[in-house]
Amino acid sequence: MQNPMMFTASNERGFSLVELLAVLGIIGLIAAAGIPALKGISGSTGRSGGINALMSALDQTRSAAILSGVNAYLVFPDASFSPGSGLDAQNYVYRSYAIVRDANADLGETNLTTAQIQIGKWESLPAGIAMVSGSVTALPQTNLSLALPGSAAPSSVAVRVIGFNASGGLVDAAATNGITVYEGRWDGSQGVPARPNRVVDRITLNRFTGRATLAMATNSGAY
Repeated sequence: MQNPMMFTASNERGFSLVELLAVLGIIGLIAAAGIPALKGISGSTGRSGGINALMSALDQTRSAAILSGVNAYLVFPDASFSPGSGLDAQNYVYRSYAIVRDANADLGETNLTTAQIQIGKWESLPAGIAMVSGSVTALPQTNLSLALPGSAAPSSVAVRVIGFNASGGLVDAAATNGITVYEGRWDGSQGVPARPNRVVDRITLNRFTGRATLAMATNSGAY
């Protein structure tokens, strides 16, 4: 009788070295092919997050105007913007935004040293996402009292704005054409898209209600 504890030789064989190398090569090709797709998904996710943040900021600014009874502004720095000491302007130009509103004497704000009140802190779009420079520079420009990034003291700063009045409509409807967002960055002199296609996301606003809507568009000019 055969001892059950003894192993017998099997007719089955393992993989050869050549077969293992072939399998590893196929896995490598599949992984390499998937990297661009993963990058595309990552970029789309970042753009979506940036759009959602801007839409939310526009809604917050509009609500601030209605609740306070005075004009409120979503402000954007253009290429002339100089942030606080030691900060890189490229992290803010065509990437950041802040909310301010006018002071209101009816709310007991007569003794303020500034004409505007900043609501919250500076926010920025996700890394690799920027605003088309032309869409920002097309907005009205005005001097408002706000604290520069990295500073607590407010000062008069020239910024581009989307303004809302106490009824929720746009302050300067004729000059407020919305904001366009793309995957890319501002290199200090021009916008550099991350992809060769010119698909962008454009936020427009109703001049009477101030409500924001989103549409996909094609950018035919500079970034």
